[in-house]
Amino acid sequence: LKLWHIFFFGGRMANVVRLVQSDDLPSVSFTIRDANRAVDGQEVDKKDSDTWRPVDLTGAIVYAVVSDSGSNVQIDVVAVQVLDAAAGEVILYLNDCVFINKAGRYDCEVTVDFSLGQQTVYDMLVFDVRERINASASV
Repeated sequence: LKLWHIFFFGGRMANVVRLVQSDDLPSVSFTIRDANRAVDGQEVDKKDSDTWRPVDLTGAIVYAVVSDSGSNVQIDVVAVQVLDAAAGEVILYLNDCVFINKAGRYDCEVTVDFSLGQQTVYDMLVFDVRERINASASV
């Protein structure tokens, strides 16, 4: 049983990513870790993600899809770049995404394709897009 999780740089487990409607430069960086395999020289501690081994993404293709929160119908695709394959570090570029233009809550599922098969990361990223404040013409 593989149980992979997403951790933002700095060690915080994925929760809610807050975005502003129609921003055109947002990105989200994180590390994919395996909760069942320990970092070299340590034992797995289910309560301490620093002991969990990063997933080696060498040769893998990582992709991400977005749905309305609570739905399993894909509404968008997110561009993904592997930053450091051996360390499991990736970045999602949201600038070409359509969902960010509409305020709401969205789920993002990350999948890793290896030559021998695919593994979907257990945690989903949740995007909370708030409405942009529109300046009035009199300002």
